[in-house]
Amino acid sequence: MRISRLFSRAGADWLVKVLALAAAVLLFFYNRVAGLEETILTVPVETEVSEELAIAAEYPSRVRVRLRGSEEAISAVGSDDLIAVLDATRFAEPGTYRVAVDVRPVGDEHRVGVFDIEPSPSFVSLELEPRIRTTVEVSPSVVGFPARGYELAQSFVSPERVEIEGPRRYVESRTRIATAPIEITDRSESFATLVELRPPNRFVTVRGGETVEFSAAVEESIVLTTFDPVAVVTIDLAQGLMPVEAPTGGSVTVQGPLLQLEETRREDIRLEADASEVDGAGVYSLPVRVDAPDGLSVVSYEPTEIVIEVESMDDDATDPAGGPQP
Repeated sequence: MRISRLFSRAGADWLVKVLALAAAVLLFFYNRVAGLEETILTVPVETEVSEELAIAAEYPSRVRVRLRGSEEAISAVGSDDLIAVLDATRFAEPGTYRVAVDVRPVGDEHRVGVFDIEPSPSFVSLELEPRIRTTVEVSPSVVGFPARGYELAQSFVSPERVEIEGPRRYVESRTRIATAPIEITDRSESFATLVELRPPNRFVTVRGGETVEFSAAVEESIVLTTFDPVAVVTIDLAQGLMPVEAPTGGSVTVQGPLLQLEETRREDIRLEADASEVDGAGVYSLPVRVDAPDGLSVVSYEPTEIVIEVESMDDDATDPAGGPQP
């Protein structure tokens, strides 16, 4: 009877001890948790997808992460020390999947003392499509205009075509990819520069590098201008001879740099009738040429020849009455 009571008392003592120990453990962890510091960080999101699939719809680029730990550990962790990974490599078929957010350290530091890491949201939906590739033409995005009097004569990109890859919906029917804006405002000289390519969205990537070389030939603007009327003068006429009447004016069309033509006056251009072969009074057909400033090219002009009457200047000439000729 005493033995039964002894065992009964011993059992009761053990139960009390176990309950006391459990309470002590719970109290320990409660005090520890209650004494932890807490902070919230915003960290970038990275994705991991199989080579056959590509993400085809928007997903968060950053997530909030709640950290709990000792004051020392919490103060040592920043947004650059953590990254949220969406690991979808286990999915082999197109579709929409709910993927857990796995917060990982960027390096091996700052992990000791952190008690709890809780991302928000904890799951993200990813829409996956077949990944395809295609070759597209590079289209330079030129912005602005060269300096006054200059023009973009030619432009080139190298390479002219690049390969892109991404989800089928964004790649399959695409034929071009644009560059970042290329500013040519007020340029008066040719130039070459590296410029980034601009995929249509973040789901499309360029294989082999995301820059191309852009070369531009900036030249003076060449324009046509017609001057009318332009004086026609007789040159190289022998001494003692003179035209009976002055030739009428003509017109000249020239080609040259815009800025030079804007400064060229009508008086700077003339038509010259070559009278070097005229040897006496009479009627002559004379060839006409253009005298224009250097830098201008003559496109056309008229007349190309003129008919003039030439007379002799005889100061001793007299009339039949013997008097001086009027």
